[in-house]
Amino acid sequence: MFDNIGGKLKTVAQVSTVIGMLASLVIGVTLAVLGMVPTGLIIAGVGCVCSWLASLTMYGLGELIDETARNREVNEKILACLTGAQPAASTAESAASTAESAAAPIAATQPPDTPVAPVSLPKKRLEDLVWRCSKCSSLNDVALTACRFCKKSRE
Repeated sequence: MFDNIGGKLKTVAQVSTVIGMLASLVIGVTLAVLGMVPTGLIIAGVGCVCSWLASLTMYGLGELIDETARNREVNEKILACLTGAQPAASTAESAASTAESAAAPIAATQPPDTPVAPVSLPKKRLEDLVWRCSKCSSLNDVALTACRFCKKSRE
């Protein structure tokens, strides 16, 4: 039910725009046929514009949700490459693993006087994970063949 919520919001925005525009046109034409031509034309025109403007907010929210999900995936890939760990499969799993690690005290795994060894991270460069668009300068995942924003092909 809540999967692909961004796509669903965008679809609802498109459908509501079409329904709102059709309703405005039907009401406007009906009023024009009944003799109220200026009122009918105003309702038809203003109603269509208002339906379109109202849908922009909902469509924009859907696009924002989709882009946030894509950014999260890229960030998890980058973090996994930098730490050498696997990316988290879901928020619920990461919350469960965080709760488990918090429940196990550090003292149980090491004596209290033992120094903690520094973590060595793999030598990965940011350029190996993302590429910069030559047209709009946005960062894109290496898996993409075109820019997410301006759609320019990767060179």
